[in-house]
Amino acid sequence: NVDDGIFDTYYPIESDGLEYGSISIGFTTSSINSMLTDAKKTISSIALIEVILVAICSFILGTYLTKHLYQLSFAVKKVRTHGPGFQLKIKSDDELGDVVKAFNDMSTSLSKNYTDIKQAREQAEQASESKSRFLASMSHEIRTPMNGILGILSLLRETELTKDQSHLVNIASTSGELLLSIINDILDFS
Repeated sequence: NVDDGIFDTYYPIESDGLEYGSISIGFTTSSINSMLTDAKKTISSIALIEVILVAICSFILGTYLTKHLYQLSFAVKKVRTHGPGFQLKIKSDDELGDVVKAFNDMSTSLSKNYTDIKQAREQAEQASESKSRFLASMSHEIRTPMNGILGILSLLRETELTKDQSHLVNIASTSGELLLSIINDILDFS
């Protein structure tokens, strides 16, 4: 029983079923209770100090990461608004430094690709403009003489011709009209 502040123990002394005596000892528990109370206070203090240290370290680490992540977010917005090529200037050898290096490499690559695409588009526009000028020129240069040939064949058909000459003029007119139709289709398709 420990309720009274003393730990009592009782031990009978027996032999062959006969009890010859007993030993009864009582120990006070106040020193143990005092030691347990002190241990609880010490453990609580250590736990509180650990919580405070974890909070401080978390705050410092969070601030460090947040600052650099904010800079990375700012850089992404710069690239979005001003185009690729923007570079971050964070000097760090940790994982965050690796992320910054990867961002800078990506921004440089995007800038180069953007320039290449712009040049390719300009070349394509120049080629399209050259093609349009060529087709307009060819349309005039081919259709005009062909219409002249068909006009002369039409006038020739109205003159007195032998049967063989008339047959040849008809073949030439039909062939010319077919050729003009093919040329028109090619130029219109182009």
